[in-house]
Amino acid sequence: IDGFPRNFDNLGGWNRICGSFANVPFLLFLDCDEQVMLSRILARAEKAEVKRKDDNAETFKKRYKVYQESTMPVVEVFNTEKKYVKIEAGKFTEEAKKDQEKTIDDVYAEVKEVFVKRLNL
Repeated sequence: IDGFPRNFDNLGGWNRICGSFANVPFLLFLDCDEQVMLSRILARAEKAEVKRKDDNAETFKKRYKVYQESTMPVVEVFNTEKKYVKIEAGKFTEEAKKDQEKTIDDVYAEVKEVFVKRLNL
């Protein structure tokens, strides 16, 4: 999760403080294979004019481990609650692009409907 909540402590805090008035309609999950992510980071490091200290395999592996242990359980909570929208983000075929666009269009329509109702528009 890029943002909040990234772990169960964050999720618990969110639910305690905002749960009664800020219902999160879904989690948008960009699914990408570990090896694809690593190759993208290494490619970014190779091409970047300004180098980042964390664009390396060792840092990626540490962060990916934390992600699997701390963040994926939160993702599973949203999945169990049927508040989970998955986009395959590791493929670059025309078919994958069309699937991604359709998913985003569907999500946009759903979110728009939620906000229209909430704001009485």
